[in-house]
Amino acid sequence: MEDAYGPTANMSFELTKPFLDRIRADVAEGRDSHAQSLLSELHPADIAAIIASFSTISPVGTTEWQTDAADPLVVVPLVQGTQWSVRFPDRGEWQLSIVDAIGRTIGTHNSNGAPLLVDLGSQASGMYVPRASEPGGMVCFAKIIRP
Repeated sequence: MEDAYGPTANMSFELTKPFLDRIRADVAEGRDSHAQSLLSELHPADIAAIIASFSTISPVGTTEWQTDAADPLVVVPLVQGTQWSVRFPDRGEWQLSIVDAIGRTIGTHNSNGAPLLVDLGSQASGMYVPRASEPGGMVCFAKIIRP
């Protein structure tokens, strides 16, 4: 069976954004009985999957981390989403690695604790993770979103 929302036989289809947008439009335009009848036919497993999808976090390319530093690595945007200043928690020798969203190291810098300039102008838009480590074993992370 097919209607304005797509196939409805067995109601075991994937709930897509266009499907949900059409239901919202029906409700907004007063055609809520049709939308409600479709929603009432959803299988409980579909509803459970929808609810579970809101709490599922799937990291891509990077693992979960926990910083060892009492003071975090501070990242301050500088120029139109391409450059950032990175400040370390304290003085000392630090190595800063910049990792992209799929886990590739795209740059490594060394510092004596003074702030570093990170330029991602030649990199694609996305999330980058600066990882700072010092010889004593302290490791700090931050997040950069390059528009």
